[in-house]
Amino acid sequence: MKLNEIASIKTGLVVNRKQAVANADVVEEYKQLTLKAINTDATVDIQQLDTFLSKEKLKSENLTQKNDIIVRLSSPYTAVLIDEESENLLFSSNFIVIRCDSKYILPEYLQWLLNGEQIRKEILISTSSSAFGAIKPSFFGELEIDLLPIDKQAIIADINQLAKKENILLSKLKEEKQKYYLTLINKIQKEMRKKQ
Repeated sequence: MKLNEIASIKTGLVVNRKQAVANADVVEEYKQLTLKAINTDATVDIQQLDTFLSKEKLKSENLTQKNDIIVRLSSPYTAVLIDEESENLLFSSNFIVIRCDSKYILPEYLQWLLNGEQIRKEILISTSSSAFGAIKPSFFGELEIDLLPIDKQAIIADINQLAKKENILLSKLKEEKQKYYLTLINKIQKEMRKKQ
């Protein structure tokens, strides 16, 4: 089944058409998703968002919603599942948004598929003729998706989410261990200097 049969796919907003030119023109302020805000571990770095000053109120379809999948159209083509923390972000034409029909496919499962090796290979083949390595939004609509029953999708999605949480915890543990060892080494150095 093609992805555009089980999900809606939309390109992000061309933001310069809506951008306020002067402060007097500002009607709304939005947090904007940037390429650097998409981590390779398929998470959104909230610290890397930009502020977008708009000359008009934007339609809600141009803002992220919970369970949207946002995909970078340039390398590394990371697919991110939007959660409560990353809702209501403006996304530009550097991205597409995929909104799943949950009767057929779970967003967590589709996000896992889109970040998988098979689809990565298909993307690389598709972008090999492009000078900039950008993927066309239509590529995603034409993607053939082998659908599993929803209960099997849920199992895979749960395992994937658990693996992501574990990796985040391991990264935090690594950071804390590095801080601990640095503090310990500094303390030992100070004690050694006092003895000299």
